[in-house]
Amino acid sequence: MRDKNVIDATGKAMDQWCVLLDESGAREMPHKEIAEALCGMGVEFWWAQTITGEYEKHIGRRVLGQMSDGSFQLGVRRSMPVGSEDLWREVRAQPELWHTREGRAGEETTLVEGSHFRMRWGEADWPRPSILQLRVLPASRADESVLSVHQEKIPSAELREELITHWKSVLAALHSRLQGE
Repeated sequence: MRDKNVIDATGKAMDQWCVLLDESGAREMPHKEIAEALCGMGVEFWWAQTITGEYEKHIGRRVLGQMSDGSFQLGVRRSMPVGSEDLWREVRAQPELWHTREGRAGEETTLVEGSHFRMRWGEADWPRPSILQLRVLPASRADESVLSVHQEKIPSAELREELITHWKSVLAALHSRLQGE
């Protein structure tokens, strides 16, 4: 997170928030209480959640990609050599790209044609499915676009790292195919 954004939104830098939270005993508080304390200091709810997450990383309670419920999330993006409409058609024409590493199809839960879709996605030994979202974004040039993969509710940090590698590989292969390689 960029410190300038925190300053613009709250009037304080992240290191100042860390000092204030330490002084208020936040190291002993659960996530919800820290966020509530920040709201009590006049911080808007969304920023209170964001600052709380960053503070929890600062004190070692959370690691990169960890959500407040203990699960993990990831984000991978790749520029693609075709426009948004063509990329959307390609993404929808190849549903097997979004199957699990075991080859299982996810259960689509949301579809916004031309934009994004979400699905429940998980492997057999996971305690619950994750949420996988794919989004096609326009780029600055009409003949390019960006494919974004976001996944949340991943059971562990190790799986998060494996899935980052997996999705980077899927996006690289799609990029090569679109370039005609």
